[in-house]
Amino acid sequence: GIAYWSLSRHERSVFLLKHAIAAYRDALHYRTPTTDPTACASTYNNLGTAFWELANHPDTPAAPQGRYQQNAVIAYEAALKASELAPSNMDLASIRHCLGSIYDKMAQTADAQTAGNLQRALSHYVVALQQTPKTTAAYDPIFKALVRNVAMHYEMLGLEGQQQALSGIPAAILPDVML
Repeated sequence: GIAYWSLSRHERSVFLLKHAIAAYRDALHYRTPTTDPTACASTYNNLGTAFWELANHPDTPAAPQGRYQQNAVIAYEAALKASELAPSNMDLASIRHCLGSIYDKMAQTADAQTAGNLQRALSHYVVALQQTPKTTAAYDPIFKALVRNVAMHYEMLGLEGQQQALSGIPAAILPDVML
C-alpha cells in the first residue's frame, strides 16, 4: 500500500491510489484490532489518507468524490478507535485535523448536513488542538483550520451558527480565536 501510495505522487495517481487502497484493505485482514492494534491503526490511517487524496485529486470524477470522502472518514475513525486499544506513537492530532478538513469539505457540498458537518469538523479541531503543544509547528495549521471553520459557520449558518461554534471552543483558546 505504501509503495503504491508513494508512486501515486509521481505517476498515474488515481490508478495507483486505488491500488494502494486495495492493498491497505487486504492488509487489514491480518492487521486487526485484536491481533495488532497499533499496526491496524496505522493501516487505517494510511487507508484514510489514500481515500482523502483520491477524493481531492483533480482527475477524480465528481460523482465518487463524496464516497471517497465518506470512506476516508470511516478509515480515520477506525484508526482512532484502534489506537485506543494499545499504546501507539501515532499522531492522533494529525488524524483529527484530517477529519476536520474532510468534514469542512463535506459541509461545502451537502446542504442538508452542513451544520452537522461543520460541528463535527470543529469538534475534531478542538481535540487536535488540545493534543498538540502550542509550541510545535503542528499547532498553527490546526488553529488556522479551526478559525476558518468558525468563519464557515458564520458564512453558511449565520450569526447563530457562529455563536454555536464559539460556544464549542474551550475558554483557554477562545481569546486567540477572537483576534
